Amino acid sequence: MAYYDLRERLLRMQKPLLRDTMIPINTNSDVEIDLVQQHNALGLDFLIVNNGTSEINVFIDNAETSIDVQGGDSFSFSDIIYARIKIVNSSGNSLVGMIAGKKVI
Repeated sequence: MAYYDLRERLLRMQKPLLRDTMIPINTNSDVEIDLVQQHNALGLDFLIVNNGTSEINVFIDNAETSIDVQGGDSFSFSDIIYARIKIVNSSGNSLVGMIAGKKVI
C-alpha cells in the first residue's frame, strides 16, 4: 500500500486523533526511522533536543532540504503527517526527543 493511501486514511479518521504510537529518541548517533515499515504508523508530532555543541540535520520524508538544529537548541512540530525521519548527527551530540503518531495498519 502506498504511503499516500495511508495519509488519506489518516485524514478520514475521526478527530481528534489519539496518538497510540510513541517512539523515544535518546542517542548520540544518527537516527533513521520509517514509521510505516517499522511501527505500522504515521507520525503526527515530533520533538528533538540537541544537547551537544554542534549542529544536527533533520530530514522529514526524504526532503532535500534539512532543518538544522544548533547545539543547545530544540525543534518541534505538531499535527503534521509524515512517514520518515532521518537525523544526521555527525558530531555525536547527545539527542533526546519523541515521535508520536497514529497506527494506520
